[in-house]
Amino acid sequence: MRHCQPKGTETDRLNLSYSRHRSTRRMSNRIAWERLNKFYAQIFSCYVIFVNRVGYEGENRFWGESAVIAPGGKEVTKADYYKEQLITAIVDLKKCGIIGIFCQNLEKRKLI
Repeated sequence: MRHCQPKGTETDRLNLSYSRHRSTRRMSNRIAWERLNKFYAQIFSCYVIFVNRVGYEGENRFWGESAVIAPGGKEVTKADYYKEQLITAIVDLKKCGIIGIFCQNLEKRKLI
């Protein structure tokens, strides 16, 4: 993943996720990851960027649906199911809550 940012703009940490789907389970990994990513966005008041590939590798099935989820749990953008796509989103770091403040304090103390 490559990140380009205009000079003089703020940066913050982003969460990245990757998962595999196995069709033998009762609750699919796809649904579980959707719920989990929205939960993390809400509980930590941060953006969650979920990146997943598309297709098959042996017994593993990858469903796509990469997404960017805002701090409240709302999807900013989402790729289609089983379709290769490039998605982009504008991330407003001012919407990040306590975690953003925590990360800024760590940066000030030069811990990250």
